[in-house]
Amino acid sequence: MWKNKLININCQDPGAAEIISHFIKAKKISKYTTNLGEISKKIFKKNSVKIKYKLPKKNLKKNSIFITGTSWRNKIELKLINEIKKNTKNKIITILDDRVNLKKRFFYKKKYLFPHEIWVPDTIKLSRKDLIFLKSCKIKNIKNYYLFSKKKEISKKKNFTNYKKNFIFLSQPIRKISKRFNINNKNDEYFYINKLLAVLHKLFLKKKIKINYNSFTSF
Repeated sequence: MWKNKLININCQDPGAAEIISHFIKAKKISKYTTNLGEISKKIFKKNSVKIKYKLPKKNLKKNSIFITGTSWRNKIELKLINEIKKNTKNKIITILDDRVNLKKRFFYKKKYLFPHEIWVPDTIKLSRKDLIFLKSCKIKNIKNYYLFSKKKEISKKKNFTNYKKNFIFLSQPIRKISKRFNINNKNDEYFYINKLLAVLHKLFLKKKIKINYNSFTSF
């Protein structure tokens, strides 16, 4: 699919940047251009994915495939999708990194605007209502390339005591993002990790296994 085609990456949010940058590495895509937000640039650099020149508007028609993220607070990606649909017949693929605020992710100038395809990582489960809302798009399920890469990275870390008995909890920095946008969100990563610990406590209590609640490592 990617052979002899130029790919333009337009990504403004960190969640999509993680998935897209790991996707580029996994598929060994070399012929691409990038139009990234500041946070996305940092993530691409962190993941050792080269940031290439921003695609000039005059070259829109020369591009083969556009891949975008779905930032719901930034309309740059939707503006690009709108422009491509008006001026070219190029294929547009949007990679969904979360189903939270799904409708806001596709709302542009008082209407909903959709790409040709939406790729959904296998860690995201769309509801029936979500699928009805996205019925005009082709939905394709893909591997969560970020999570797949993280699993490989973590599996190499064997310097823990009894590393095979450790639990891994991965989360977005929900509390940090909520504070940044002044959002009152009680269901953040600390809320869910406490729920997980409560379940583990009951499980291990029954089996008379001790758990070290202070043994956490950040990756």
